[in-house]
Parts: sequence; structure tokens; C-alpha cells
Amino acid sequence: MAELEAIEKEESTLERFILYNLTGDQEYYDISSENDTVKACALEYNRITADLRSMGQSVSGVTSEIEELSKEMAACSGDAVKASESIKHYNTLKVNAEKSLELVTAMIDLNRSVAGIENSLEHEEYEKATDYILKYRRAILTGDISTKDESIMKKSTETLIRALTEQFQSSMTKNKQTQVYRYCHLLDSLGEGRSILQPFLSLSSFELTHRLVQYLMTPLVEQTKKDNQLLQSQRSAHHVGVVVGNLLGGLYQKAVELVDSVEDSFQNCFVNEQFAYCYLLRCVFIHCDTQVGFAFLSLFFQAGQLFSTFASLRDLSVLFEDSKTRLQAYISNEQGVEDAALDALNPVLNEISLILQHAESFSRYLTGKMNDAVLAASQRVPPDSEMLTHYPSTANVPADVVAALRSAEQKKGLPQGGQQPSWKAMQSLCQSYTALEESYTLYAVNRSIFHVRLDEETRSSTVPEEVFYLFEIVINRAISQGNVRNIAMVVSIVKGCIDQYLHAYLLSVIRGRRSLNTSRARCEARIHA
Repeated sequence: MAELEAIEKEESTLERFILYNLTGDQEYYDISSENDTVKACALEYNRITADLRSMGQSVSGVTSEIEELSKEMAACSGDAVKASESIKHYNTLKVNAEKSLELVTAMIDLNRSVAGIENSLEHEEYEKATDYILKYRRAILTGDISTKDESIMKKSTETLIRALTEQFQSSMTKNKQTQVYRYCHLLDSLGEGRSILQPFLSLSSFELTHRLVQYLMTPLVEQTKKDNQLLQSQRSAHHVGVVVGNLLGGLYQKAVELVDSVEDSFQNCFVNEQFAYCYLLRCVFIHCDTQVGFAFLSLFFQAGQLFSTFASLRDLSVLFEDSKTRLQAYISNEQGVEDAALDALNPVLNEISLILQHAESFSRYLTGKMNDAVLAASQRVPPDSEMLTHYPSTANVPADVVAALRSAEQKKGLPQGGQQPSWKAMQSLCQSYTALEESYTLYAVNRSIFHVRLDEETRSSTVPEEVFYLFEIVINRAISQGNVRNIAMVVSIVKGCIDQYLHAYLLSVIRGRRSLNTSRARCEARIHA
């Protein structure tokens, strides 16, 4: 009986085990029949199985949601395509409407311009007439518009330009500067700004018609003539360089005042010709530079040149040759007396330095002014190039004006290097300055050494103080010019004097000599003997 119960129990256990393995149902799991490890594995297995079932159900749900979203996105895409087609259609309608509006506006402007231009010219309402012409030009460029009144507008434009030019000339003659700028602005608006900058020869009357730049520069030119007349009475070389330097400084000062006073007016008047102010700067620079240029070519440009008098009264090449000969004799003979000709080099050097200082300062100022003007013009709103192309200037503009304005557009507003009238004169003046400065410095240093008197007790003298005070004067004179090359040359001259003369003197003192072996020392030694 006991055995039968054991067999039935075993069969029941085996049956439950088989059913558990087949179904995984916990009801058939007999915990007591397994050890702890098997029990743990079975529990973990059941948990993982349950998680996998749950994950499968979640994936199935997400998949269905994705399918629904895909259907909705497809529907939205179709709506977007339809909306894009509608937007394109409406945009086309808008563009056509704008073109139609421009066309209607152009026709209205054409009719108003043709109707109002003659009346405006009759009553000398130049601003209205100019506005009518500009509207007409814009209307013509808007589309393919043909009008029978084109000849009327063409004749009216010529009449208006002629009237504005006459009023412009009359205002300059009467020196009404406000009216001058008014007509400048109107002519520039019509594309005639370039023609009013420079004088040109009228083919009908064969007379030179003056323009804006010459009108503004008239006080400057008249002052130059007065300066030349003042120099004609200068017959002595005494302080002639100071006179020339002061006149040159006054000329540059008036030029600076001119370019500063008209800058705002030029910027406001010239809209189409944006580099007009740059052209004025170029003309002012060339005028002032010409007063310095040809300094040594007085045969061709004797009248009206500030330097012609200076060059005739101060022949620097002869002065340099004479000073070089005197300096060699002075140093070789160890003369203790002063040389009046060499000593007179100091005021001459001051005169040359004054002239170079004014020229360099003005050149630097106007170069910076030109760079600023070119930059400002390049940053302004560009004019209507299409209108200027279809309606160019009717005047015969000189080639030099066109070339100057083109150079300004290429950021080359002022003449460079050898193109400047003063270039050769300034180079020659700088060479003469450095040569004469060297002669004077060597003479002054040796004069201090030749006149040395050593204190027998302190074994000292004032030579170092005198020499370095001289060096300070010479270097400050070079620095005041602002010319880097001249500064470098003067520093080289000072270094040579220190190495060749001052160093020898200091060594003689250090080695215990009572005095240098100069003619003065030998003479004093013979007297004491």
C-alpha cells in the first residue's frame, strides 16, 4: 500500500513537471521537488519570459501608432504641396500686380513730366523741372514704353541743363556760394556732375569756362600770386629761407582751411559723382605741390614758384662744395679760430628744415584726408548706374579729369613718387640738407675740441656737454621734419662724430694727457717753455 502511494505521488510529480515544462504555468511547479539553484533559475526564466511577452505587446502597440503617424504625415505632405502651389500662384499674381502698378505709375509720371516740364522751365522752377526729368527717365527704364513726347523731354532736358549752367556761372561770378552749391546738386542729379568740376574750352565761343574747383581755389591762387610778388622784392639771401618757409606754411594753412570748409558741401551736393571731393583734394595738392616743384628749374617756371627765389639766392650745391673744402682745411690744419662761412650753415639748415617740415606735414595731412575721402565714397550708396549709362553727360569732359576720378576710384587719389611736381626738388633739398648738416656737425664738434681747456686739478672740461648739446639740436632739427630718411642720416652722422672725434678726445683725457695735441696746445706749450 505504501509502495502504491509512492508510485502515485511520483507519477503526479512527473505529470506536474511535464505540464510545467510544456505550459510554464506556475500551478504545475512543485517547489519542493527542486533544489534552491533550480528554483532560482526557474523563477528568473519565468520573469524574463513575462518581460518578453510584455515587450512584444508594447512593440506591437508602437508599430500600430507609427503606421497611423505615417498615414497622417502623408496627408500633411499632400496638403503642403497644395499650399506651395497656391503660394506660387499668389506670388505670380503679386509680381504681375507690382509690374502693372509700376507701369501705371510710369505712365502717370510720363504724362505729368511732359505736362509740367515746360511750365516749370518757364517759371524757372529748376528743382521741379529736375524732378520731372528724373521721373521721366525712371519711367522710361521701367518698361518698354514708347511716347510721342520723347522729343519734348529731350529738348526740355537740354534747355534745363543750359539754364542751370548759366545760373551756375552767374552765381560764381557774383560769389554766391549757396547758389553755386544749389546748381551743382541739380546738375549732378542730371548726370552732369563731372563736367562742372574742371574748366573746359567752349567750342562755340572759344572761351575758357570756369568750373567749381577753380572757383573754390581762387583765394588760394590769389594768395600764391601775392606771395610771389612779395618774393620778387627779396634781393638778399639774409633769412630768405625763413621767408619762403613762412609763405609755404601760410599757403598750406589756407589749403587745409579750404578742404575742411567745403567737405560737407561736396558730400551733400554730389550724389552721382561720389569722388568729386577726392578730385578737389587732388587739385589742391597739385597746386600747392607745384609751388615746391621745379625749384631748381626756374628757367621754365620762374614766375609763380616760391622756391625759385630761394634757389636763386641760396645755391645749395655751391654752398655745399665751399663748406666741404673749408671743413677739410679746418680739420687738417687744426685751426682754433672760428670759420664764419661754416658757422653760417646753422641758420641755412634751420631754413631748409622749416621748408621740409611744412612740406612733409602737408603731404601727410592731405594723404590721410584723401584716404578717408576715398573710403567714405566707397561706403556710400552707389548711384543708379543704369540711368547714368542710358543718360550720360552731354559735356566734353577733359581726359585728365576722367583719369583723375578713375584713379580715385582705384584708391590712388594723389600723385605718387616721381609723378609729383615737387619730387625732384624735395629729393635734391633733402640731399643738400644731409650734406650741409654733416659739414656743420663735424665743424662744430671739432671747434669744441680745438677750443678745449682742461682743468689741471679736476682733469675735466665742458666738451662732452657742448658736443651732446649740439647733437640734441641736430637731431631735433631732423625729427621736426618728419622725414624718416633724414632722421636716419642725421643719427648716422652723430654716430660717426662720436666714433671718430669724441671717442679720441675722451681717450686722451682718460690716458692722462693735459690737452690734445692741437695747434692751440702746441702754441701754449712753446709759450710756457
